[in-house]
Amino acid sequence: MDSFNDANTKFTKTELVKVIGLSKLFHAQFMQKILWNTIESREESKFKRGDFINTIIQLKNGEQNPIYKFENENLLSQSGTFFSGLESSSTITSFTLMELARNRKYQEVISQ
Repeated sequence: MDSFNDANTKFTKTELVKVIGLSKLFHAQFMQKILWNTIESREESKFKRGDFINTIIQLKNGEQNPIYKFENENLLSQSGTFFSGLESSSTITSFTLMELARNRKYQEVISQ
């Protein structure tokens, strides 16, 4: 399978299983299990941390929009969106601070 040189390469689950192995395709189920277990544990203990999981619980138990309900897969999708945005924000912040540390003239411009 050479997708760089062969425009006719097809990507299907069967080929992916052969190339990367079966276990790599089920990480979403692992993350879903962690999310559901954490939500369940927090709801049973009534423990509130004021964090993302607490916000997810409030969305789940709050008044629902009839068009888009925060339940099951939608909650998992929101979690994925949150964490993917978190990574990109922290990466760009780290890169910006590193560049500022390396370039004194930009530090002076920003401080003015």
